[in-house]
Amino acid sequence: MKRITVYLDEYTHEDLFDLAIQRNVSVSELARCAIVEVYEDDLDYIAGERGLREYLEDPESSITIEEFRAKFAQSDSERTGREDG
Repeated sequence: MKRITVYLDEYTHEDLFDLAIQRNVSVSELARCAIVEVYEDDLDYIAGERGLREYLEDPESSITIEEFRAKFAQSDSERTGREDG
């Protein structure tokens, strides 16, 4: 993980600290959850663009969905001992 610094007014900081105690999590966890909740779609889009760029730079590094399913079904059946995946 990377660290960021966020400046908050005193009351917001105190209230977040109290909320963190009530929910039995850290203030950092509250902030991470809030960021994901608010920006989830944007972050997904950015991750998708990054994946596309990586694919375009090296198409041979990817596999088809059929190859993925076959590989997953094999590893899943090994894990569960079932043949049906």
